[in-house]
Amino acid sequence: MNLLNRIYNRLQQEFLTDAAFLKRRYKERMGQTLNLQRPLAFSEKIQWLKLNGFRAQMTTLADKVAVKEYVKLTLGEQYVIPTLAVYDQASEINYNQLPGEFILKANHGSGWNFLVLDKQNSPEKKAKKYFEFWLKKNYYPGSKEKPYKAITPKVIAEPLIRDASGSLPKDYKTFCFNGEPEYIQVDVDRFSKHTRAIYNTKWEKQPYSIGYEMYSREIAKPSKLDDLLNLARKLSSGWSFVRIDFYLCDANIYFGEFTFYPGGGMEKFTDHKWDLEWGEKIILEQNQDNLSASKRPKILR
Repeated sequence: MNLLNRIYNRLQQEFLTDAAFLKRRYKERMGQTLNLQRPLAFSEKIQWLKLNGFRAQMTTLADKVAVKEYVKLTLGEQYVIPTLAVYDQASEINYNQLPGEFILKANHGSGWNFLVLDKQNSPEKKAKKYFEFWLKKNYYPGSKEKPYKAITPKVIAEPLIRDASGSLPKDYKTFCFNGEPEYIQVDVDRFSKHTRAIYNTKWEKQPYSIGYEMYSREIAKPSKLDDLLNLARKLSSGWSFVRIDFYLCDANIYFGEFTFYPGGGMEKFTDHKWDLEWGEKIILEQNQDNLSASKRPKILR
């Protein structure tokens, strides 16, 4: 991104209302006009939820450090990836206290991660420089995702989990509507030719993808699928929509994260009709208890 684009984006973040910012960004990314009065599509309702569906608990659930205690209490400690260290400042990162491979994550954003496969060949100062930058950032202005706004920035270190073959485990992202998981997204080759497959809870592959090209092959049904779905039900209870991510590692299931606005709600389905179909599953009224009637969206049935 060149300097003029950065300045333009910063001005939009600072001087537009949240609704105006999202309308402009939605038009740029999705090629359509965002309707916040009568949101129908999944992507539209995600924008509405950014503006109107915030609850204070979301801040805890979006915080990669704080959420672990919640998951331990809700599911059990065995589902939580161990924490090696938590740093308040980038300067505190100490490779001598960490194993040969690990991952560092900023707790207050999305995708602000630093993977270390061999610490002998990954300079510590490079990691410190990376997080010196990200710890100064707030994820909210450029996304309007309120759960991140009040998180105190930290860096969390975790061990890399691997399956019996030595591979990094697959990430299963469960899309849950009204406390019920309905779809599972599996990402393939994220660091090369990124593709995606969407399955329903019967492990039937869906004829579309979101944001990326559809993976052409079949993915074997996970042996722990029923267990994963039950865990997703427990964590998603009470939310009109949330995505719960898990890692499957042989006989173990590990919690990944809560995601209330996957892809910022601005990743295109390969066919818009699926955007509309998913949108029907989000019942916005469940998040409207504290809104006056005049502020509630008019839903076309």
